[in-house]
Amino acid sequence: MDPRFSHLTHIFLDADDTLWENDIYFRKAEDEFAEYMSVYTSDAEARRLLAEKQEDNIPTYGYGSKTYLLGMLDAAAVIAPEHFGPQMYRDIKAIITRLATHRFDWLEDAEQTVRLLARRYSIVIATKGELSEQMRKFRLSGIADCVTAIEVMEKKSEEDYRNLAVKMGIEPENFLMVGNAVRSDIAPVIAMGGWAVHIPYAVTWVHEIMDMPDSERVIELTHISQLQDLLL
Repeated sequence: MDPRFSHLTHIFLDADDTLWENDIYFRKAEDEFAEYMSVYTSDAEARRLLAEKQEDNIPTYGYGSKTYLLGMLDAAAVIAPEHFGPQMYRDIKAIITRLATHRFDWLEDAEQTVRLLARRYSIVIATKGELSEQMRKFRLSGIADCVTAIEVMEKKSEEDYRNLAVKMGIEPENFLMVGNAVRSDIAPVIAMGGWAVHIPYAVTWVHEIMDMPDSERVIELTHISQLQDLLL
């Protein structure tokens, strides 16, 4: 165990693309949408408009497949307004239904690591997105027996983390956040005085890209199993 962390009481864990697969299913849905719109526009333009409309909707509607549905519908209305109607709506909704009900897949060694950490720390799943989707994946994970709490945050802002720390009755210096996204999992926690471990996922969503904070309280690992040597 790294002596820097002997005072920690809580480990906050991001869920999507830190514990289990998520982004690959959004990319599959994006591929399906681009293919569906290919009779009206280029692959690149369909993807560009989808990303643009998704960003437009996030501030109002948050994260998750429902917002992705709105992004696809908004993009489709721009790409093919003369064909935008009930059938196109149903076809795009079918893409999102497949996304929202995708299979559950742990990332390698993630479940074992969570269970080992739970022997020493209070484990909090700290995620964001559509509440029903996040809770569905949490139930499928089967780790409720070793998790103290699950929090589905609105934005994963510094304020959201502060509120979660208050809810858990801890000071920022007594928890460590583990996640794959610098913007959502690392930067706000460092800003409030907490500790963070960054474990990059194979693909980084453009919305989450930002420079890593320059702080001694950030540790970068390459695999979640390395938490065992760091924290146990």
